[in-house]
Order: sequence, then C-alpha cells, then structure tokens
Amino acid sequence: KLYGARVKAREANEGKHSQSYKKLPKYVESLRTIGPTMLKRMFLCFGASKQGFVEGCRPFIGVDGCHLIGPYGGVMLSAISMDGNGGLFHVALAVVE
Repeated sequence: KLYGARVKAREANEGKHSQSYKKLPKYVESLRTIGPTMLKRMFLCFGASKQGFVEGCRPFIGVDGCHLIGPYGGVMLSAISMDGNGGLFHVALAVVE
C-alpha cells in the first residue's frame, strides 16, 4: 500500500512520463518548421553557458553520463568545466539512446 501511495504522490507532483512525452510531437513539429530534423537525440547548450565557458573557465571539459530510469530510457550526458574559483560549471547537456 505504501508503494502505491508513493507512486500516486509522485505522479501528482511530477506528472507521468506518458503525459510529458505527449508534448514531444508538438515540439518536434515546431522544430520541423525551422528545418528538417529527427528527434532521436537532444543537445542543449545555452548561450550564457557557452559565453561563460569561453570567458571565465579553464580550458578543460569533463563528460559524465547516467542512465535514465523510466519507460523510455536513454542516457543523459553532461559536459562540465571548472571556473576560476575551482567550482564546477555546467556547459552542455545531451540526451541520447
């Protein structure tokens, strides 16, 4: 009973995977209006992250990955660097098969 309650509470707070993935066709259609593409992989690098890396980080990029748990799976890859104070700086993110 506790497991079922936890699942219901998580779905109420975070939503279901299937509901989130239902939004992807609309997103893909907007991408197709920009140019031909297939959404098998997604790469994100915000302009502010790129500028921050170029202007204030050491010339080093580390890559780490983790498997995504859920019905759709995949791997999330993250690129990080070190800023001038020795802290971690997020550069980019990719979700792949």
